[in-house]
Amino acid sequence: MNASDVTLYASIIAASVAILNLIISAVVKRGEEARAVVRQAVASDLNEVGRLIHETIALSVTQFKAKSDDAYKERSEKAREAASRLKEKRLNVRYSLWGLDSAFRDLSRLPDWSAHAKLEEEARDAILTNGSKLGDSLDRVVRKVYVDGRQASCVDVFRVERSRKRLRKSYEKFQQSDL
Repeated sequence: MNASDVTLYASIIAASVAILNLIISAVVKRGEEARAVVRQAVASDLNEVGRLIHETIALSVTQFKAKSDDAYKERSEKAREAASRLKEKRLNVRYSLWGLDSAFRDLSRLPDWSAHAKLEEEARDAILTNGSKLGDSLDRVVRKVYVDGRQASCVDVFRVERSRKRLRKSYEKFQQSDL
């Protein structure tokens, strides 16, 4: 092997590394652009979704702390309004937060489900507790989607779905005991 062969091999290696570096840079840039698109899609609704999740749960809980029937009706109506706005917002985030649609739908039913169990404190508390856990689970996933700039993972969707099923099960258990 002479000096010209070594120079040839070195230039082939350098060119290969440069091409590989170019390919890796293009893939990384494409991933960054995709994450920016996901962030942008979620960001427009992020604050309102977070507020409506919290508002629906908080108003559902506080309606039972009312001292008078008028105060209960007022808080109950506010809880239903928040739930209605959450249902509307659910349609806006259906694709940007793919896989969480049924969780938003069931959480928006929390004021009605807890009101149905108004007289059975144990069932009502179970419904509200599971609703609160579902809200926490949704909050974590929505935040993660925004921060990571990626759609919710299968594991995240599974966790939210498990919380959603617990809420639904607690309501169905109440319904069965009510019959």
